[in-house]
Amino acid sequence: MSANVPANALVVVADGAKALFYRNKGSQTDIKLVLQDKFAQGDLGDLDSQAPTGHSAPAHLSPNEDGEAAFAKQLADRLSKDAVANRYDALVLIADAQTLGQIRKSLHKAVETRIVRTMSKDYTHQSSDEIAKALG
Repeated sequence: MSANVPANALVVVADGAKALFYRNKGSQTDIKLVLQDKFAQGDLGDLDSQAPTGHSAPAHLSPNEDGEAAFAKQLADRLSKDAVANRYDALVLIADAQTLGQIRKSLHKAVETRIVRTMSKDYTHQSSDEIAKALG
């Protein structure tokens, strides 16, 4: 069974507060993740100004959930910009179920066509070797 993580694929591991960007520097069958970038909720500027508003912001969201939704949107925006700029051909998205759902709502078609795999699990506190093992 193949892992479906092509060589040089971008692997994004996220939760509602941070994202880790890895590249698969191995092969599809021998995944070797190398950390390329990371950012946390506070690194992306004023989340309050980017939180969902109007009809897209459910009234039941707590301030923390609202911040997580804004972070997910910013992450989706970055993935979209990088896709349009052809910075990756294949994307693996790994995030907890809530964050993954929020990211998917904001993805550009250019990102959606590059997604080769998703995993609904929080691996942000795992090592790159543990993440590679989970993907394999």
